[in-house]
Amino acid sequence: MFSKTSFEIGRIFGVPVKVDFSLLLVAGMFVLSYSRAMPNSPGTSLVAGLLSAAALVVALLVHEVGHAAAALSRSCRVHEITLMFFGGRAVMSGLPSAPLARAAISLAGPAAGLLLWFVALRLSVFLGGLRILPFLLGETARISLYLSIFNMIPALPLDGGHVLRDVLAHFKGNAFATFVVAKVSRGIAIAMGLYGIFFGGGFIMVILAFFIWASAKSEIIRAASGGDPDGLDDDVVVISPPPYGKEKEYTRIKRR
Repeated sequence: MFSKTSFEIGRIFGVPVKVDFSLLLVAGMFVLSYSRAMPNSPGTSLVAGLLSAAALVVALLVHEVGHAAAALSRSCRVHEITLMFFGGRAVMSGLPSAPLARAAISLAGPAAGLLLWFVALRLSVFLGGLRILPFLLGETARISLYLSIFNMIPALPLDGGHVLRDVLAHFKGNAFATFVVAKVSRGIAIAMGLYGIFFGGGFIMVILAFFIWASAKSEIIRAASGGDPDGLDDDVVVISPPPYGKEKEYTRIKRR
């Protein structure tokens, strides 16, 4: 049940769901953000921060369950789902060889997030007479929408990058698709890094840019050596959003 940095909280579709201790950092960041916005209401800012952190956990879980459900429906194996600092991952193996089938699995996460956004937003309006629950639902809707949109950026290892690569692979083959999407990913990484440095995107934006660049480099190496994208002989970690862990976590995990 426990690993070095995470612990299991339950199972969905028979898949272990784990929470990493790094999520405590998220709770602290939310509380700090709200305390700055409401300096005269420490109690309210504490509650708002914790509710926002809970909303992030729900949004991440639904996103990863979307991936897992789509994979299981195609007879893939899903080893575990882990929720962590600003992201999550679903470790899978036996992904379909058809590129468009793999693209459907990648799309399932953002699609589940958009569904959560719609339902949570409608419920928050319907329950407007209450205070805490509408806030929690509203935050869940907002965060879920952000995650879904962010993950569709066409850069590896985001879902949008996987989808673009799989669509190109359907027409041009895996090697060509990987090189094209890797170049697109590098361009996006440069743009994100510059924005973070010069236009107030912040330290997190720069870190995201670095890991997108590293992911693109890793995929180019795989393609040049004849490796199959997403490692059909390996487990695959769908990360949303990056960066979490070393690049081997999403390119070189041996099948169990």
